[in-house]
Amino acid sequence: MQALEEAMAFSREMIKDDHELVPRFDITCEDGVTTIFVQVPDDIKAREERMSLVQTYMKVKLATSFVFATELAEPDAHIAAYVGRDQVVCMLQHIKRNPVSFGSVEQLSRDQMGKDIPGMLPCKTDAVSRLEVAEVEAIIRHNDGLRFG
Repeated sequence: MQALEEAMAFSREMIKDDHELVPRFDITCEDGVTTIFVQVPDDIKAREERMSLVQTYMKVKLATSFVFATELAEPDAHIAAYVGRDQVVCMLQHIKRNPVSFGSVEQLSRDQMGKDIPGMLPCKTDAVSRLEVAEVEAIIRHNDGLRFG
């Protein structure tokens, strides 16, 4: 799965170069792939609101799949997950620091992955309200904690 491999490689380069690895979604829609970087606040409610905005974006844009990539604190690792209509795959790679090196890539089971990220992909039949369309337009205009790449 090329998109997953590319996400893992991008994350490794960011970590090697000592850059912050901002959680990101590469969302595949009818009009192409959009990347959204999501600053994740410590406040759980604010975090849930940001993730809800990403999910609403996917719903309005009729997303068919996405790749989510982020760095974990515990364990010290980075992950990338592909979520599509027919398939969910999550890869994890442990990070060793000083100097930076990486362990082998491991595939996580669906149970290890949890339900939150795979549950973000909207169903084909989800109806879109005018309010959701307006919300997505506002997100794009104001970037509301999200950065489009």
